[in-house]
Amino acid sequence: MKRISFQLATYLTVAITACTSKTPQQHPYSKVDTAKATVGKQISGPQVEQPKAADLTLDRSTDNRATFKGGSKAMRDFINSKMVYPKLALQLKAEGRVIVSADIDKSGILSNFGIFQSDDRIFNEEALRIVRLMPQWVPAMKGGEPVATTVKIPVIFRMKTAL
Repeated sequence: MKRISFQLATYLTVAITACTSKTPQQHPYSKVDTAKATVGKQISGPQVEQPKAADLTLDRSTDNRATFKGGSKAMRDFINSKMVYPKLALQLKAEGRVIVSADIDKSGILSNFGIFQSDDRIFNEEALRIVRLMPQWVPAMKGGEPVATTVKIPVIFRMKTAL
């Protein structure tokens, strides 16, 4: 119990220090600049080929949504197979969920990654890394033609998957 209380106090001290800082700084447990990895901020990965502008006219009303090849179970399996649980989260026995947003062009290529929602920023870098590794998706369809759209991908961090 004392160990958990100490870890919680340490975590809260780090979180409060990071939140009250007036200048952007490097999070002590991460290689991500926390000023650039905030909720709602769009982040593009250098390894992603950027689609043509004509392919990225986003359509919010589609007949069929974009899907991960193989469906939801295949996507969960992919995420779990690529996940490296953050060390700080393991130490704190922290769990959480990050919802990553991404644009999918007419050919199913993901780009324009960003954090839509996050339970704890210690998971953001890993969630973005995993989603950037995803293969090409089946694009959304409207009137029988592929269209560009935006998806929100949940990445769930649970201790049982980390062990």
